[in-house]
Amino acid sequence: MTITNDLPSAVPIQPKGFDWNSFKDASLTHYSDYWDNDASYFDNVRSLYNRCIWHKHNQDVISHIAATYACCHSLAMQFCPILFYQGKSGSAKSESAKLIAAIRETSKDILGAQCTFASIRNVINTSRWYVYSQYLQDTALANEKPTILVWADIKEADLSENRQLYSLLRNGCDRKEDKLLIAGEAGQNQEFFVFCPKIISSVEAFYSYPKWSELKRRILLIHTDILDNSVSAETFRDNQLCCDEIDFTGCFKHFNNFWSDENLLKLAHRMKHGKAKHMMLQSGFTEHECKSSLHLLLQHSILNDCDLKQSIEIFHQYWLMARSWLEVSDFGIESVLTQLLSEYWQIKVDGIPLAIEHSKCIQACKDASMIAKSKDIGVFMVSKGFKAVKKNNKHYWIESL
Repeated sequence: MTITNDLPSAVPIQPKGFDWNSFKDASLTHYSDYWDNDASYFDNVRSLYNRCIWHKHNQDVISHIAATYACCHSLAMQFCPILFYQGKSGSAKSESAKLIAAIRETSKDILGAQCTFASIRNVINTSRWYVYSQYLQDTALANEKPTILVWADIKEADLSENRQLYSLLRNGCDRKEDKLLIAGEAGQNQEFFVFCPKIISSVEAFYSYPKWSELKRRILLIHTDILDNSVSAETFRDNQLCCDEIDFTGCFKHFNNFWSDENLLKLAHRMKHGKAKHMMLQSGFTEHECKSSLHLLLQHSILNDCDLKQSIEIFHQYWLMARSWLEVSDFGIESVLTQLLSEYWQIKVDGIPLAIEHSKCIQACKDASMIAKSKDIGVFMVSKGFKAVKKNNKHYWIESL
């Protein structure tokens, strides 16, 4: 496979030997109908991803990253970033997470909006350990199962209102720092171990705000787009696989079969101590990018059965895209305004001061590398049920009746 630096627009990748026309007329309902027994586990997972999810950007690169995350084994990782899907409603964020959960046969554990810290903690604890009790004592690798957490439709308000959720995401990326101590009854601390691969999706780009900088340092961001009107997008739409219509029962056996060779997990561990990081830095990765993706990259080279240089090249192409998504977040203006709105909500008397539309709002958008126009902000406030009024020579936003 050749990866170029110009990041061309994506065309759906047709898996080898797969005929779109025959698929169009078929009524195949089990994942095995789309599984090529002559292809590798990784290629099959990546093939399913390419048939289910459309990316306007370089689909070839993104499908490598997403498929690696779908196939990753947490036992071989010391640091595991959060796979963060961000984009407008209807841009397949949930479908992406749903597919990966289906491949891992954890669809029943997909978490929705407004989940509490306790509910998410319980999902991790019950799926991560072979033997688990309220007072977990055995945290050895031998007691740890490969697990993955899928949390859809997260909002900034979810983390703002419950800082324990933020701690769960932040600490859950590093195996060495995954223990949370929460004060329990009678002043005794309760221990929770929250390390595991996590997939979250959101319409908000709140990770770009300074207050969430630690979260930003721990994510692999994939920006999703709504299908456009191009011929390629139309072809994809007409032939797209729908996760809800496919039975994935038995799919996880391929994961277990692949990773049953313990030498593969040991190989990932040994390679971690080799020259991989030095090679990544030489290829143009930043220190932050190295830490975020090193262990996942090493697993990619094993899953894809390729030279480490090829994995480095693929991940470097990913970061060339991700840098622009992380730094120029013009699609997240609503997130900035929502945050400001929640702050002003606490001090409203005659209404919310119109300053939310001007100096503080404009500055907040600049801090997040966004360009905000007054008319855009006005449209946002109206959409939230407010109208501008003047009282005692002061301007306010008040709720429309």
